[in-house]
Amino acid sequence: MDEVYNADECFISAATIILLPVIKADGKAINGGKIGPFTTKLRELYKEILKAQAKMI
Repeated sequence: MDEVYNADECFISAATIILLPVIKADGKAINGGKIGPFTTKLRELYKEILKAQAKMI
């Protein structure tokens, strides 16, 4: 878990969720408890892809 606690950013990804930022693990803040810029950008890009695919249907 040290890698998680010391990470700049952390997120969970699965088929049923877009991207879930993790700002705390076991009560310890990751990145000061803030969503990082990489995770934010990745979520935006993923949402754009999903919107584009939805328009094709």
